Amino acid sequence: IAEEIKSVHKDESGIVYCLSQKDCEGVAVALHEQYGIRAAPYHAGLPDKQRTATQHFWTSNRYQVICATIAFGMGINKADVRFVYHHSMPKNIEGYYQESGRAGRDGRRSRCVLYFSMSDHFRHLNMIHYDKSLNGDLLAQKEEGLSRMVLYCLNDVECRRRMLLKHFDEDFDRNKCSPECDNCSERAGASVREVDASDYARDLAGLCRDLCRKHRHKPSTAYLVDLFRGRKSKAKGFEHCDLPGFGNGKSLKENEVYRVLEELVLHQVLLIKIAVGNYGQVLSSYEVNDANYRRLANGGLKIVLLTRQKLSTEERIAYADKLRSVKQRKPEDTGTEKNFLNVLNALMQSRRQWMVKKESSFSDTNLNNVLKSEEAREIARSLPRTIEELRLNKIRSFVVDLFGDEILLVVSKHSPVVSKYFAGKSSVPTNVSKTRKRVTQSEVEGVARNLNKELAKSSPGRGKTKASAQSQTGTEAGNGSKRTLPGWTRKTGTK
Repeated sequence: IAEEIKSVHKDESGIVYCLSQKDCEGVAVALHEQYGIRAAPYHAGLPDKQRTATQHFWTSNRYQVICATIAFGMGINKADVRFVYHHSMPKNIEGYYQESGRAGRDGRRSRCVLYFSMSDHFRHLNMIHYDKSLNGDLLAQKEEGLSRMVLYCLNDVECRRRMLLKHFDEDFDRNKCSPECDNCSERAGASVREVDASDYARDLAGLCRDLCRKHRHKPSTAYLVDLFRGRKSKAKGFEHCDLPGFGNGKSLKENEVYRVLEELVLHQVLLIKIAVGNYGQVLSSYEVNDANYRRLANGGLKIVLLTRQKLSTEERIAYADKLRSVKQRKPEDTGTEKNFLNVLNALMQSRRQWMVKKESSFSDTNLNNVLKSEEAREIARSLPRTIEELRLNKIRSFVVDLFGDEILLVVSKHSPVVSKYFAGKSSVPTNVSKTRKRVTQSEVEGVARNLNKELAKSSPGRGKTKASAQSQTGTEAGNGSKRTLPGWTRKTGTK
């Protein structure tokens, strides 16, 4: 991560998402002390003043990188974020969609990179099981979301954009993936096809079942994969090599075995058991759900994998022609730019109508009091669907209170993506938030009376001097040189 930031993203702003507060601080220290990158942690465990100062230093480009927890980093916003790294896997696809969406909000090209290992899966699972407020359907929902995120990470075949949008019931032509995701960049000369992996899945689940019942051995992920691929050197006993499922997955790539394994977890044929070791490490093992195993063995459950296969000569020619036409297509032909302009123009044209509607509350007729052009552009880029999503953007709070419903109505009316989201729902944006209280006329007038005060707060420079004055000053030492940096304090008190 550090090498890429220094070589590809020199002097560009970015975010590194981490799983825990400890990870945030560890990654920030490593980036700063070992690689000379201006980085700082940002999480709920920091004092409010320190967190405010850190966010200010980052938005003003004094810090290049902010290392945020996955849960707490959702509120931070900066238009010119050029890169988002996930140091650990997010807990679900919805979260990843939101977090990766922090990059490139100014419309310029940006990069999103996700680092993943199976240990991320088990750490998340341990956190879910540790939460005693979760039980029944809610616990199952969390586990399913986590499993689908793991499958997204393991899938080295399907277009990333297609997978993300498919999760939200939207279709995407993988041939339009530009700039290409990692999977599409590896796709040249190959096609993506479905393969029935039910037999492999049955053999893998059967191997786990035999280990648990015949040998009283609860296998880990790596051990189960090793046995299924026939690695005798990894076996903990000769008797394990004699099991019926041993070596039945030799013809599969290792990653494909992991994908079959995770599909079995998703369909609850295999159950993951979590324990914490003597040194705090998360330990995992597998057990078999007999009812679902019988369903798989009897053909009631089908496991399908997408695989990459070489194209025939005719398919290669057709693919090259289609790819050429996509690359020659102008950006606005994809509809993204047109959609952005439609929403932007509609918002700008609606401002006067909104002001007239509440004219008794305004003494100043400046339309920027209703909605600034930069706010309208941010809304047109992010296409919020709820009041909560609208508040995540850099929109003044009184604007959301006064005109939030009107803004969401315009977005839903002029954006095909948002319109599809609300299709078939009983109410479009106005009632999206069930807990949000309706703003009364007296509250509208109260907000309007404080308008000048709110505008003053939101103007450039206000409050920043104070934040800067309260912050500490740190010194970076390395190779005999020193340079002053905005400081931050770890929870332990060490700078």
